[in-house]
Amino acid sequence: MKGLDFVIKKTSSDLNLPEDQVKKLLISYWKEIEQQITKIESTTVSIKDIGVITVSKLKIRNFIFDTIDRIKRMRKSNKYSEINKNKYLGIHFSKLKNALKHRNILAKDYAEKYGNI
Repeated sequence: MKGLDFVIKKTSSDLNLPEDQVKKLLISYWKEIEQQITKIESTTVSIKDIGVITVSKLKIRNFIFDTIDRIKRMRKSNKYSEINKNKYLGIHFSKLKNALKHRNILAKDYAEKYGNI
């Protein structure tokens, strides 16, 4: 946290803003980036002035397996009403579809780069 505290103090003094306001802004900025990576909305996340982070094949693979497990558990569960169960299943199916789409993109890129194995 020393590095983060240093950035917060330096930024607040440079911009003449309170440290707590800078900290809230910084945390919300990185939470947004974290959500883009964990939700697997795309295979790459671009961060201005820092670079591009690529979501790994392993991350997508684990996300797919976890989502399939959630779908299986939810189908067996009696915890939710039928309406809510269908709503949540729809959300998980759309996440799974999106992850599979990105997995295919990464697989094609890998095959083009290294050839078919």
